[in-house]
Amino acid sequence: MKINVGKISNNFLKKKEIYSHGVVREIRPNMPDIFRLADEKLSAMMPSFDIFIKEKNPNPTNLTKELSEIPYRCDEVKTLFKNNPNLRRTVGSLPLSWERKIGDNKILQDGIDDTFTEFAQKAHRYGINQKDIDFMQTKLSVILGTDVNVSNIGQGSYGKTYKISADSEDYVLKVYFNKHSGGFGEHGNYAELASAVYATRNEADNFTTFYMGHFGKNDDGYMLTKYVKETEPTAKIVNGLDEDSNSNFVFSKLLRKIVSQDCATGNKLGTKTVDFGGLGINDSVKLEPKAYKIARLLGDYLDTNNGEELDKLIQKHKDTPEFKQAVGFLQDLINKKCVKYNYKILESKKELLSKLDLDYLPDIRFLLSHPSYLISLTFNEKDFERIFGFSIKTFRELRTQYEKILPYLQKN
Repeated sequence: MKINVGKISNNFLKKKEIYSHGVVREIRPNMPDIFRLADEKLSAMMPSFDIFIKEKNPNPTNLTKELSEIPYRCDEVKTLFKNNPNLRRTVGSLPLSWERKIGDNKILQDGIDDTFTEFAQKAHRYGINQKDIDFMQTKLSVILGTDVNVSNIGQGSYGKTYKISADSEDYVLKVYFNKHSGGFGEHGNYAELASAVYATRNEADNFTTFYMGHFGKNDDGYMLTKYVKETEPTAKIVNGLDEDSNSNFVFSKLLRKIVSQDCATGNKLGTKTVDFGGLGINDSVKLEPKAYKIARLLGDYLDTNNGEELDKLIQKHKDTPEFKQAVGFLQDLINKKCVKYNYKILESKKELLSKLDLDYLPDIRFLLSHPSYLISLTFNEKDFERIFGFSIKTFRELRTQYEKILPYLQKN
């Protein structure tokens, strides 16, 4: 199916066709150029990769394993407990140094969990005073057989934090006193603890270390994490590019399964996010596991301009469905995330991207499925014509024609 824009003449003189960003440009001698959408993969929604969804287990026996494999919203976790009343509410494990001290002694292991749980419940119901802190400090010292020090750090909207020091190692205990505020990616005991378990398994390099936590029946649970010294947030530099800058297009960041959306002061120390509230889920969770690994490698090689390793990866996996899914997902990222602030980064990688048959700019057919104002927000008119090779006016004409055939595309 072809969409013609502009005057069409019955002129059979020699013509030249140029393909660019999903559009074919017909150049004819002494006649206006004609633009049409490329026929390949023309569809209403243009899905560029097959979505993989791992089903949630309605009756898990190991909650830590379940939460580490699938992102859960807090209301979904509560439903699990409602339908599985005997499901263990404590997730994660003790810090390694504590495990070495108490070994397989389940009484001592449960003693630590009980100590934190009781402390969190009291904080939720009545508040905490210094006597409560001293009491927990004494109990932990007895269980671990070493001097433990507990001190107050501060208070946020949903809980209070305490620093626990033992044998030159520091930890943070967060106890919750406010009910949760929404689904996955929000705040509170259930949302943050579910996020922490998933982040530990999938994006450990970008978050502080999570050890263990408890889902309180009344949103009065706790979480134990590694203490990170207070320092200014530091951006990760990838091939000389600040990944947090809007002017940069960094595949490795865009391919993360989860990212922090809470920019509150103190939530990021150094390169680590230390608060598990306000996390957002990226579309990369929809990739089949092997396809996701390939996509991460492709992203790393593109970020670092490593053509040699990219060639090896292509040669090894090019004929597999997982490779095709990974490449389709990268094009989807370009379609959605390439804007006037960062397209030059992708333009500089044209040769590498061409090895994967990827376009360094959003496919026009993708942009056509979005509101018309999107294009003016993404590129100004002058930049648009220089980058894409035709005017925004032509783009709007293409969109008008596209909308006329939408019913046919959706039907077929």
